[in-house]
Amino acid sequence: DSRNPEILGGQVEYRAIRKQSDSNQFSVPRARLQFLGYAFDPDFRYNISWAFDQTTWNQESGSGRAGLLDAYISSWHIPWLTIQAGQQRVWFNRATISSMATSTFADNLIVQNAFAANQQSARDIGVSISSDEDQYRLNYAVGIWGGVGANLAREGTSVSQNVLPQTGTPGAPGAATTRTYNYDTRFMTGEMMYTVRLLYKIAGNPGYGQGDILNSRTLQSAIAFGYAYNPAQNYLSSIRSDIVDRAYRQAVTKAFNGRLLAGGIYDFQTYETDFIAKYQGWSFQAEGYYRHQRVRNANSGASPFDLNTIPAAQFLGPPVNLGQAYGWYAQVGKYIIPRKLELAVRYGFMDPSTQQVNDLVKEFGAAINYSFDGTYNNRLVIDYSNITMGSGGRAPDRFPFESEPGFGRDLVENRINVQYQFYF
Repeated sequence: DSRNPEILGGQVEYRAIRKQSDSNQFSVPRARLQFLGYAFDPDFRYNISWAFDQTTWNQESGSGRAGLLDAYISSWHIPWLTIQAGQQRVWFNRATISSMATSTFADNLIVQNAFAANQQSARDIGVSISSDEDQYRLNYAVGIWGGVGANLAREGTSVSQNVLPQTGTPGAPGAATTRTYNYDTRFMTGEMMYTVRLLYKIAGNPGYGQGDILNSRTLQSAIAFGYAYNPAQNYLSSIRSDIVDRAYRQAVTKAFNGRLLAGGIYDFQTYETDFIAKYQGWSFQAEGYYRHQRVRNANSGASPFDLNTIPAAQFLGPPVNLGQAYGWYAQVGKYIIPRKLELAVRYGFMDPSTQQVNDLVKEFGAAINYSFDGTYNNRLVIDYSNITMGSGGRAPDRFPFESEPGFGRDLVENRINVQYQFYF
C-alpha cells in the first residue's frame, strides 16, 4: 500500500555470443523484476524478485518464464544481530554473494559457480543471522538452509533404490550390480545445510562489487573465510528420464557438478577463503576453495517395483572413487577512464575429482566494459573466455570410455560475449 515507501526495480541484459565451434546466438540471459521496501518501520524490510532468464540448457520448459528469485523479510533493528528469513542469497563465498549487476564480466567463472554452498547456485531457502557489514570491521554471518537450492525443499528430492540381491532366479543380477531409479521414496528430509562466514575489513569498506567504480582515494580491502556443511544430498540418479527430481539434478549439472551424479548420498563440506582490494581504479580479488565429498551411502536401500527395469550388468560402469574437489581464481581490473571504462583479466582453475586424472578445468578471461552514466545501471560489457576442459576421468554410473579415441584430451572453447545491461 502507499503507507510505506516501496522501490520497484529491474535488471535486463541482452547478449550476443560467438563460439569457436561456429555457433552464434542471441539471448536475454537475465531479466529481473524486484520489489524492495519496508513495513511498519524502516528496519523491517522485504525483498521479492522474479527472474525471467532465458537459458539454452533449461529442459524443463522454464526458459523465459517467471521464476521466484528472492522472497524474504528481514529485521535490521539490532545492527550486530540482523535476521533474514526466506529465499535469499547464501552468505558464503564472495563470488556468489556478488550480484551479476556489479560484475566486471558477463558471467561467473566455472569454478565460482561449482563451489556454491549447496553445489547448485547462490540462493537457498532458510534463515540467516549476521552483522551489518557497513557498521563493523569484523563481521559474521551464520545460516541454516534447506540445502537443495531455490524453489525446492528436501521433500522434493526423492531417494532412489538399489538392485535386489540375487535370489536364485535364473538370470537375476548379482548383488553388486546397482542402478538408480526414482520411485518417490522420501526419507532423510530432516537434515539441513549450515553455513558460517567471517569477514574482516583490513581497510575501508570494499563491498561486493568487483571493480573500483568509485575510484577509491584510499585502500579498500577485506579478507573472509567461509564454511558450509550440506549433508544427505541425494545424488543417486544421473539419468534424465527420472522425472521426479530432474530439475534438482539439472541445477547441479548447470553448476558443473554433474560428475557427482549417481555417486550416492553425499555429505559435503566446503571451505573457502576470499580476498579483495581496491585503490584508485585498481581492483583485485581472489578465492580458494576445497570441498570434501563424503559418500554416506552408495544406494538408498529401497527396492524397485519392477525388476525388468534393471539394465544388464554389461551396460553399467564400475564403482568410481572421485575423491575431493578444489579450485581457485584470481581477477585484476583497472578503470583507465575513472567511472567509465574498465579493463580486466581473470583466471580460474578447478580439479573436480582428485582421484581421477585428465579432468582439470581451466578458464582465462578478459573483459572491457563501459559505463554510460558512471554507475552499474547502464553499461556495455564485452568479454572473451578461453575454457579448457579435460575429457578424462571416470564418473559414477557411466560406462568408462578409456578405449575411445581422444579420451583424456583437452576440449577447448573460445567464446566472445557482447552484452548490454541496464538496471532501473
